[in-house]
Amino acid sequence: MTSIVRYVKIDVTTAGREGGRDACVCTSIVTGSTLRDLQCSSGPDVWSLGANTLSVCTRALGGISDVAQKETEVRC
Repeated sequence: MTSIVRYVKIDVTTAGREGGRDACVCTSIVTGSTLRDLQCSSGPDVWSLGANTLSVCTRALGGISDVAQKETEVRC
């Protein structure tokens, strides 16, 4: 059986961190309203854990705590 594993990656520059303080950065692949592989870190880049999503439509979600949250369009 064929599978497709999708990941999200966020890179956060020093300028992207509010006032130079560490922020919690989270990523996830989303199906419907379900977070499939949520991963959070205060590091400079964050990868989601990966989600096997061959048979469902998905979107990528990323956010920096209390600063911003963005997501892609749905992809099938």
